[in-house]
Amino acid sequence: MPFRPRDGKPIYCSNCFDKGGSGSASGGNDLGKVIDQIKVLGSKLDRLLSILAPNQVIEKKEKTEAKAEVKEKTKTKVVAKKVKAKKNK
Repeated sequence: MPFRPRDGKPIYCSNCFDKGGSGSASGGNDLGKVIDQIKVLGSKLDRLLSILAPNQVIEKKEKTEAKAEVKEKTKTKVVAKKVKAKKNK
């Protein structure tokens, strides 16, 4: 074998490997799991950053909260415009 197999890493034949490394019909792609793993990694990185540079993380959170507030106000305005347009019809 040209490589050393590791625990938890299955070995596939050429056909299965070409399908995406899984014998399943979906080709082994599980986007939901990947997204969850990315979110977990993001939260861990945020914790590390807060330990290493606490002032910068606070500033980032404030910016994120400000963006969320602007987004909510925009959403409210759009809903109000739609309601107003329905009343005028």
